[in-house]
Amino acid sequence: MLFSSKKSLNVNNEIYTGSQNWFNTMFNSDISSKITEDTAIKTSEVYTCIKVLADDIAKYPISVKQKTNNKLTTEHTHPVHICLNKQPNKNMTPFVWKRLMIFHMMLYGNAYNVIMRNNKGEVTEILPLSPLTTSKQYDRDNAKYVYFTTLNGKHYKIDTDDVLHFLELSFDGHVGLSPIEVIRENLATNIGGNKHQAKFYQKSAIPRGILKTTEIVSPENKKKLREAWYEVNNEEDVAIMDAGLDFSTITIPQKDAQFIESMKFNKLQIAGIYKVPPHKIGELDRATFSNIEQQSLQYVINTILPIVTNFEQECNVKLLNIVDETENRYCKFNLEAELRGDSESRAKMYETMQRIGAYNINDILDLEDMPLLEDELGDMHFGNLNLVPLDIMREYQLSKAKGSKSDSKGGDNQNAD
Repeated sequence: MLFSSKKSLNVNNEIYTGSQNWFNTMFNSDISSKITEDTAIKTSEVYTCIKVLADDIAKYPISVKQKTNNKLTTEHTHPVHICLNKQPNKNMTPFVWKRLMIFHMMLYGNAYNVIMRNNKGEVTEILPLSPLTTSKQYDRDNAKYVYFTTLNGKHYKIDTDDVLHFLELSFDGHVGLSPIEVIRENLATNIGGNKHQAKFYQKSAIPRGILKTTEIVSPENKKKLREAWYEVNNEEDVAIMDAGLDFSTITIPQKDAQFIESMKFNKLQIAGIYKVPPHKIGELDRATFSNIEQQSLQYVINTILPIVTNFEQECNVKLLNIVDETENRYCKFNLEAELRGDSESRAKMYETMQRIGAYNINDILDLEDMPLLEDELGDMHFGNLNLVPLDIMREYQLSKAKGSKSDSKGGDNQNAD
């Protein structure tokens, strides 16, 4: 914008059309005080990071497993497995529910659910609660933590055993810290830069600047000059200046290298706080096929795995009961395919693990979510005939050595005869 709405100042015969310093206007830290979770999600960087995490985690199935007699099975008929894999509640699919949980965690720092149970104590539904109206507080009367929430205008007090609570990094282990609090200043810079660009193009890319003249210009003429300048630029016409008028811009150039680098730097910082690789948010400046593949694996190990571990442990504590615990049941995400890489790498790994006897055929089929073999062949472990236990190898070598000595003595006796 060339002229601000504030009164123009005639300083040293210059018609000043700006207000404060453009840098302070665009990157004013006061913007950060206005940044909330609702405004943050409207920035492309935050939206992209959260969507990447939410979609990536929501696609992984979470199952109830049971380990008995060294045999691992999936409990398809368990109430918790049904909730987590078929329908957490009447209004959501498992994918939608998991994605909502990540969205709440990464934006507000907390994701709350109330656990509904039947008369037998079995989990029937997992209902999400709004992080804006739900809180965890210490109940001094009963010396324990409880949850308070507001639903349809009514206030509820809920016991901790009935709330499934996933939280981000926390100061006290009870309430998660919103990542937006951490990246508030970075968001302020990016939002300020985006607003600057929007204003620049909303005004048909009219630059803010100064019209200089050596003559004294009356207020009426200043007004006419301002109107004429807008009229000319809005019609994308050619500006014709009277003798003695000179225009110089005071806006930051849209293609200025420092401007672009500062925006990119903040974008990478925001991605770094969410632990999302640059190529996941479209930053491919230094990307190659080999390092993207490596980054993807590190992303699963360092970003996805901690989040799903958080999920698994909370589900184990809140959704499974004492009987499940004694019978070795637990909740588990299936990340095996992602951790092992592509199909060729998995095939080589399976071949190696089966050859050394670590996996049987059913183990491999289960990891690939394929039907298991029902006969005993599927549970048999095979090994290489060239491999023997070390103690047997030692005994064999000792016996072989003794045999060699005996043969040697026998030969000496025969020679003596």
